[in-house]
Amino acid sequence: MIVLRWRFGSMLLAACLALAAAPAAEADPPLRIVFADNLAPLSFEEDGRPSGLFVDLVREAIGKRLGKPVETLTFPWARAQQMVMHGEADGFVSVATKARLDFTACGSVPALHVPLQSIIRKDDPRRPIFEAARSLEALKSYKVISYRGNGWAKQYLAGFDVFYASDFDSSLRGLARGRGDLSVITMASRNYFLHLPEFAQNLTTLPVAVGDLHYYLCIADTSPYQPLLPVFDRAVKSLRSDGTYRKILAKYGLDTKDFH
Repeated sequence: MIVLRWRFGSMLLAACLALAAAPAAEADPPLRIVFADNLAPLSFEEDGRPSGLFVDLVREAIGKRLGKPVETLTFPWARAQQMVMHGEADGFVSVATKARLDFTACGSVPALHVPLQSIIRKDDPRRPIFEAARSLEALKSYKVISYRGNGWAKQYLAGFDVFYASDFDSSLRGLARGRGDLSVITMASRNYFLHLPEFAQNLTTLPVAVGDLHYYLCIADTSPYQPLLPVFDRAVKSLRSDGTYRKILAKYGLDTKDFH
């Protein structure tokens, strides 16, 4: 009996030592979401840190509401999309274009629904013509300025004469300097940029919407986190219903009556 107890005790001690020596089970890696580094107020880099409406929304919905570890990173937008395409990141928040749906799945509840407006130079004598446009098609005979990585422009401005600047800021500067006739801007970006002196004195937006954009969380086909999409959609609905969504919009000078 003593021998049996000794053997059992030795086995238990050995098991405990083996367990202690074994590497701890690795936790699930954080959900890695990438954003454009220069698309304020939706996403941008501030003091070396990701910031913006989409960044806050992802952190709140995934990090706080769902309790999932999430890593938010900003890059030039074209590079960010390539990272998702090649499995270096899990996803992004953007318009669900045909090209993006080739390598991602996107949610069904928009993180943001925002009108599109034309933006022109204040001194452009053709303003009445632009103001009469009620659709993108009505603007097809004019040169449009966009920016690299703008998948929406690639899809919906096919057949247009489009000049692609290096980033969003540069597209507005190019328009102000006469590199094109107009640009198409979301109301969110308009509210953020057109109060800046370098744009306010030269550019103006036209009041009539020529379309709208729906932004969704999109997760790569290579990511194990695609099943999270419907859960994220429900979290966004919750943020809208309890007032948190309105507070995030207000932080960036936006009003829920204009953004859905």
